[in-house]
Amino acid sequence: MAIRKVHYSCKPGFEQLKFSDLPAVKAEIKKVMGVKYDAEFYKKRNDYPNIPAFLKEEIDNIFERYGVEKRKIWSIK
Repeated sequence: MAIRKVHYSCKPGFEQLKFSDLPAVKAEIKKVMGVKYDAEFYKKRNDYPNIPAFLKEEIDNIFERYGVEKRKIWSIK
């Protein structure tokens, strides 16, 4: 039996940020995800299948520090 994949996107969270906060949030999330390159970051930002719970919580905390409500961060399919 195959494990069902759930696809997460934190793009809605980026849409809630002030323009001036975008680079800082992007840098923090890249560090948390362990991503070096922008292409890999954007791919995971738009579609991260079965994101680990600890990583999702860390990303939630980053967005909340910049004033984004938890329920407006993720798009889940």
